[in-house]
Amino acid sequence: LFPYTTLFRSAYIMLPGNNRILNFMEFDIDEAGAGSSFELIGTDCVTTPTTVTEYNGGTPSLSYTYASTWSAAHARDNNAGTGAHSTGGSGETNPWWQLDMGSTKQISTIKLQNRDGSCSSRLFLGSGCSWDHSSSTYNGADQGAVVGVSDSPCTSSGCSGGTICTTIRVPDITDLYHIDCHGATGQYAYVMLPGNNRMLNFMEFDISTL
Repeated sequence: LFPYTTLFRSAYIMLPGNNRILNFMEFDIDEAGAGSSFELIGTDCVTTPTTVTEYNGGTPSLSYTYASTWSAAHARDNNAGTGAHSTGGSGETNPWWQLDMGSTKQISTIKLQNRDGSCSSRLFLGSGCSWDHSSSTYNGADQGAVVGVSDSPCTSSGCSGGTICTTIRVPDITDLYHIDCHGATGQYAYVMLPGNNRMLNFMEFDISTL
């Protein structure tokens, strides 16, 4: 009935003033995709366009590069057959991949394509190739993958500050993860694997900005 969309968390109806009685039949909400939003002005909902754009620029980097064929840039080449790979062996502490966007950007969504096969487990634990797919939830302090946005770059000790968009803890059988950053702002977008003996090894990292 009312074709407006919102980026807010709550929706409500209120009758202002004293001695009021709220008495109605239905309150229905349709979840809309990206493309529009509203702002509340007085008592009127006014539609305003929201443009979501795929961001294709930036300078990628890795905490450590395993080999030139697995460089940070291979996670930004629109080729799911190539990817980024941090140190080999038993891994490293808090390995990360980040994209320096040159200036502060407002991030709508991030799409991370993990590698397939048994080595997809590296996004969740350890440095080995443990399983093709798991239905477990990886909640340990040294498990999962942190995806975030910050105005501070990752360093030798890891990534911090800014906004954590999500921590990926449950494997998806498609190996594709869609992360909503809800308009978080920062110059750097990153994925970091917390803990010791971790190995970051994935294929693509795509960003949409507002």
